[in-house]
Amino acid sequence: MFEQLATWAPVGLILDFPAENILISGKEDLGTDCVDPKGEIKRHIHDDKGEPWDLLLNGTGRYNHVAVVGKSKSIKIVGVFYNEWQLKDSPQIIKDFDKEWANVISKNANVPLITISASRESSRNTQHEIN
Repeated sequence: MFEQLATWAPVGLILDFPAENILISGKEDLGTDCVDPKGEIKRHIHDDKGEPWDLLLNGTGRYNHVAVVGKSKSIKIVGVFYNEWQLKDSPQIIKDFDKEWANVISKNANVPLITISASRESSRNTQHEIN
């Protein structure tokens, strides 16, 4: 099992899409401009897209950045994640709010809610096993 604990935000979408929908990807925050998506597409349409396994196995240990473009039929929401591990040091009110937000999104999208959690000890483990 591969364990990657860090995410950009404590709640997010799990997407399924064809690899050709990847606009850019990297092992760190690439600073995607969400305000100007057409400009972002023009800037990166010919960039190297990277390899998915390279991101997972050789990432920075924080989170990976993948920007995806496409029509709604080619990009599907298959799950919602709630990153309990990322919120481990947050006040309980923040944990409760984010957990509820993740539940609402999951129910509205009719997809499973996946909780990311691990002990501090397991998060230090740098070995990766893929099943």
